[in-house]
Amino acid sequence: MKKIKMNFNLPMAILTIGMAVFTITSCQEDALTDKDKNDMQLTQDQANGKRDQNARYGGGICFPVVEPGRIVRVPFGFDCINNWGGCNRYYVECLPWLDPCALIPCGIEWRDPWIIYEKFREIPEDFESFRDAGQIEIDPSNTMAYFPVNDHVLGMQFYEEWEHSLSQDKLHLRTSVVLDDETASDYGLAGNVLPAGIYPVIFNEKNGTFNAFTSVNKFPVKYDRPITQIIPGDFDGSLNLLLKDFDLKEHPESVVIEEDIELYVVEPNLSDNIEGVYAISPNLYDLTLVFKGDPNPQPSKFDPTPTPLKIRIEEEIWLNEEIASLLNIEPFLIKPENVHQAYDEEADVLRVTILR
Repeated sequence: MKKIKMNFNLPMAILTIGMAVFTITSCQEDALTDKDKNDMQLTQDQANGKRDQNARYGGGICFPVVEPGRIVRVPFGFDCINNWGGCNRYYVECLPWLDPCALIPCGIEWRDPWIIYEKFREIPEDFESFRDAGQIEIDPSNTMAYFPVNDHVLGMQFYEEWEHSLSQDKLHLRTSVVLDDETASDYGLAGNVLPAGIYPVIFNEKNGTFNAFTSVNKFPVKYDRPITQIIPGDFDGSLNLLLKDFDLKEHPESVVIEEDIELYVVEPNLSDNIEGVYAISPNLYDLTLVFKGDPNPQPSKFDPTPTPLKIRIEEEIWLNEEIASLLNIEPFLIKPENVHQAYDEEADVLRVTILR
């Protein structure tokens, strides 16, 4: 029998064409799949970004209301008077429909408030009023608006000057402001405290807004400042006498650690129980005196038992230039109404804050 001779050319051609068609189809499907995946990923990223943005800025513009206070000694204990100082009270109201990034694009890289000030100070008219945009009524004497700049800088919009703290060119936080967790989270901040200090302000004369930029840190805050130990000779409770007759001893390695609003711990000197009076300037503006041990106070008719809460200022007195120079601050006039104090019985420390 004659063997049939098979011709493999046709089946091979069909196989080749089939493989080619399969390959092209597969490539198209892969390409479409990749495109679909990319589109889906882009959509997902946009959705996630929108969700993240909504999560970050879900609180809208926050309006913190500050009720300033000052701790004073009264006949039957302590009281808080209406002045800027150590017993401030805060509560926050947020408006969700306002864009917190309307003034300055959120997420810019500048982390120094003064750099932001230099970049935007020539265009103050670009700073719109959140109060006007939201058509809300607030008390401008104790209310301002937060707006985020980036994770290390928070903007604060005021609507009039605040005595002792806000002017058209600077904001002076005399005590650190501890933010609530929700505000810090909503604005994506890297910390929860605005440290005491001097910050820049851009004033928009057209709408009357004061736009300040403050640093954001984690709490507690450390201030690397030289600390001067004042050794009084015969202290009788008078600041006038203390600042007039003193010896100085500088402690350049010491730092001030702010553990709570108006609660300062000086390291390493006080931890070594070295008695004396320590002068510090946590914000390079005001003055704080920390008394370790009994500053020899005098009894009063209201309190026959002497306690370290009897720092007196007999009359206005200028801060000594030598102390001011060591603390790197300008000498200023000390007035009775700007001096307040608190005694930490557990630590046996008296803290006297003197506001400029």
